[in-house]
Amino acid sequence: MDQFQHKPLQSATSQIRLLRLLNEHDTTQPSYVLDSFDIDQCPVYEALSYTWGPPLPTKTINIDGKSFEIRENLGAFLDQLRNGITILDEQYSPLPNPKYIWIDQICIDQTSQDEKSY
Repeated sequence: MDQFQHKPLQSATSQIRLLRLLNEHDTTQPSYVLDSFDIDQCPVYEALSYTWGPPLPTKTINIDGKSFEIRENLGAFLDQLRNGITILDEQYSPLPNPKYIWIDQICIDQTSQDEKSY
């Protein structure tokens, strides 16, 4: 399978990529779609930003039909989310499973200094 590569944003300052969780139940290689939106017209989403855990081992997920390597602990989080485990808000109340999620490791093109800087 080909490696996933981010499609360029029209503007790093006015657009955002959001990961859409598909309802497929293939646990061997979960599938996702990375959609781009104008910031002022994007749908409701949850955000996850982290640097926890070692960079290895990794897990492969499927984004837009192509393989993408993520940290194993992020893979475990996405597996739990796909299996119906809810995210908790700041008062520890369950939030409904989001259709879209922003995760810096996935939604920002880590090879683009401009995107990472913004």
